[in-house]
Amino acid sequence: QMLEKAFRVVDQNLDNPDFDVPQFCSAMNMSKTLLYSKLKSLTGQSATEFVRNIRLKEARKLLQQNAHQRTISEIAYMVGFNDPLYFSRCFRKYFGIPPSEIEN
Repeated sequence: QMLEKAFRVVDQNLDNPDFDVPQFCSAMNMSKTLLYSKLKSLTGQSATEFVRNIRLKEARKLLQQNAHQRTISEIAYMVGFNDPLYFSRCFRKYFGIPPSEIEN
């Protein structure tokens, strides 16, 4: 139940580049320590990793559905990244391939 709410909160703030851990904590009505410990025990991820990984998975989905209608930069902004270069680095680290190699 807590995890479902966490996914919902992140999804509602997906395109907000200013959505950060303090806002996440506030939306979840939890302290930073409690949110961290619950997410760590349930997912093995910190709050920051949890948010970033959801954003990256959504970006991958958008890239696969894209059919070259949007640039990688546009998709990066759509999922809350301020910097397309940082997005590409995170994407490559998480999926093992650059976003440009995602097939539709």
